[in-house]
Amino acid sequence: MNVHSRISILVATGILISSSLGLGTSCVWDPYNSETVTVGSPLTVNASPGDPAPDDQGQCACDSDNNPVDWSATGNWSVSYGGDADSSGTVDTSIGDEWTVEANIQFEYSCPETGETKMVDDPHGSWTKTYTAQSYVIDGPSSLDHDTSGSYTAQSADESPVNVTSWNAGDGVVSGSGSTVDISWSVPGQKSVTANIQNQGSVTRSVEVMGTLEVSISSPSDPAIVTVGEALTFEAADPTGGDGNYTYQWSFENGQAPAGGLDEKKVEGVKFLPAARGRENSTTLVVRDGSGNSGKTSCKVIVPVISVSSTLGDEEPLWYFKDYEDPKDLNDARVFEVTVTPNNCLPNRWQWAVSKPSKIQLSPVEGEESDVKLATATEASSDEGDCVLTVTNEDFPNISEKSGKITVDTIS
Repeated sequence: MNVHSRISILVATGILISSSLGLGTSCVWDPYNSETVTVGSPLTVNASPGDPAPDDQGQCACDSDNNPVDWSATGNWSVSYGGDADSSGTVDTSIGDEWTVEANIQFEYSCPETGETKMVDDPHGSWTKTYTAQSYVIDGPSSLDHDTSGSYTAQSADESPVNVTSWNAGDGVVSGSGSTVDISWSVPGQKSVTANIQNQGSVTRSVEVMGTLEVSISSPSDPAIVTVGEALTFEAADPTGGDGNYTYQWSFENGQAPAGGLDEKKVEGVKFLPAARGRENSTTLVVRDGSGNSGKTSCKVIVPVISVSSTLGDEEPLWYFKDYEDPKDLNDARVFEVTVTPNNCLPNRWQWAVSKPSKIQLSPVEGEESDVKLATATEASSDEGDCVLTVTNEDFPNISEKSGKITVDTIS
């Protein structure tokens, strides 16, 4: 074995490896002594001695003239591995995010007089090297229509700079260079995208390229507007094109579907929660046939949240009138407003009602839209009964908001 052999690392996908050298300088782990490389499973290392075998092994025999003969280094050596590595120096990098490889080096000596050989441990002891991992990913769409380009970016999990030397998209067309490129494919099917990172291996992801099937969702309408917890039924229209041997795949963003049935033309009982800020609820349908053709479509799902708030004062309870004198005096009235999240997801057509109209009168506010009402007390009372305001959208009567109790102070 060559004394000047260097460490070798099998480069694969997905994990950034950095290394730190143990004590001493007699074990060579070059060229990755203080650099980072991208590796996957397995990580394989080859350590070698950096210094020649020591010459102080003493005498092994006497020659014919009775002169002492010393042990002589043959230049051969062997290494065994420990720590997180197996006997061949291979680490299963799927078991964690930090690994230590231990190298135990032995030098071979021979006795020139007798031909006897022996192996001697490196007098420095064992050598260790620690590797830590950090994920690399390629960000971009997981599916594309054929002949449509998508933007793909190679980046590390901690968003540190990535120097991409080249991209490989198989039969796809790569436009641009660097860490972000545009890629398109003309032939449908499952594709792979690989980014080669300078001195750090590569990272790969899969992309499904949709074919020529025309796919649509027949129900519900797009967008579907529902309340929290309301069950929806989604049904695909008959695809156009292909060989007729269709399979279906449904997926739901922020929606929950019952177990099973996601590979059917029709799926029932899907429920959604309100979307998080900056996100949208949606349903995606992918249809494939037996000849490799495919198509995709989606439907937006809106779960509106409406609330009614008073724009004057913050007394408790929310509806509170005091010093009642003139019901037309804004100081003794309340303006109530409907707000909807997400904005403008419902038509501005509201129905307002109070459960005790003899005590509270609702009237429009001049110059305002129908989502604002002026509430005034019609009689002085200390009644704290459950006078409730209900606001309902005229086009979606299943979506409503109920608010508050009322207190009207007696005239002083």
